[in-house]
Amino acid sequence: MVAIRLTRTGAKKKPSYRVIVTDSRRPRDSKSIEIVGHYNPRLEPIELALKRERIAYWLGVGAQPSDTVKRLIRYFDEHGATAPEAKQAYEPQQVEKTASEMRAEMAPAPAAEETAEGAEAPAEEKPEEAAE
Repeated sequence: MVAIRLTRTGAKKKPSYRVIVTDSRRPRDSKSIEIVGHYNPRLEPIELALKRERIAYWLGVGAQPSDTVKRLIRYFDEHGATAPEAKQAYEPQQVEKTASEMRAEMAPAPAAEETAEGAEAPAEEKPEEAAE
């Protein structure tokens, strides 16, 4: 019998999974027939990518999904590849400030104010002295 189930990938204590099609009698991490997606539960929100057409094909020819894969397929159908919050997090933000404005903000504020005030004060006094 053909099964659609998860196989573990990733480092020790950092799991991520592949959604695979395999013979149900094979061990979890053995050779698979086809990889039809991946799932990373460690991200917030979770990362889930499925080849929905291929899964539909395998279900059509009699493959049995595991309980977890059934749940993931349902989640994928409701939320798409990622949850709406994740799409907002990965969209590039519009740059409202130019690079020079950002550098000015990052400069030390007290030192910039002292030099600006010190430079302006003598310039103001000189014209008054010249007028006398």
